[in-house]
This record gives sequence, structure tokens and C-alpha cells, in this order.
Amino acid sequence: MALIKPLATRSKDPYFRNVHTLGFGSYVANVREALVTAKNSAVVVTPFIDNAGIKFLHECWSNRSSPDVKWEVYVRSADSALVELASKNSWRLFEYPSAGDAGMHAKVISTDGERLILGSMNLLNRNMYTNLELGVDIRDDPIVWKLGKLENWLKKASKERVH
Repeated sequence: MALIKPLATRSKDPYFRNVHTLGFGSYVANVREALVTAKNSAVVVTPFIDNAGIKFLHECWSNRSSPDVKWEVYVRSADSALVELASKNSWRLFEYPSAGDAGMHAKVISTDGERLILGSMNLLNRNMYTNLELGVDIRDDPIVWKLGKLENWLKKASKERVH
């Protein structure tokens, strides 16, 4: 049975501070749970990542429930800290192209081909802890499989930095 849950970050903006009380799950907590509980595979697509996002990924990896899970991380540009973390943990790290202002801007977390979190949150401090960011957590729905095909296109269009 499909489960689709709306997600929101806890915004520091006074106008949006209480959006989570409207039945939205915690965006950050759901991403964390998805990555930590992945059994076989996790794919992270975020155009932008900063030190807070790198720390977040490291914490998720350190607390993963399956030692055999394989991670792929896609970003527009990987800095040395992310390259080092990916190398140390045997993640596949890809940089995907953008053509000026054009290019893929999706933010996707996919685990085990069964769960997909899709929304507006980059792995940036301001997106995770300050802005109002919205997303959906989709489980066991045919759309998860369909959007999973995007990973194949993204892999073909990307340059692998760490294998």
C-alpha cells in the first residue's frame, strides 16, 4: 500500500514557523531515517551541499543500519571535504553538469528502490535549519520506480569523481 507523506523543515521565519503542526513530517528527520535505514542502496541528489550537509551525510553514514548499503551522491560541484568523505566511505560521488542557469535542480533521496523523498531542500545549513522547505516522502508506489529511472539518466550525464 502506497504511503505519501508531506514534509517540511522547521522554518525560523515567524510566518512559517508552525507549518509542521499542519500534519507535515520533519523533512530533515525523514531524510535521516531513509538514509540510516537503507538496506541495499541510497541515492542522494542535491545540487548544492555545504559543510552542514557534509556533516549530515557523515552522521547518517555512521549510523547506518546495514554495513552493506551502497551510496551514490550526485552534486553539481564536489569540494575537497566531500571528495575525501566519499573516498573514505567508498561512496560513488558524481558531479552532474549544468549549462549556465540551466540544468537539473531536483533534490531527491532514493533508498532501496522503495522509497523516494522529493522536494526543495538542498543539503545546505540554511535549507535544513532556517528556510521553509517542502517535500514529499513516497513509499511503495509505482512512481518511486518511475523516478528511479532518472538515476540512470543522471549517471550517464555525470562525471564520476569517486568510485
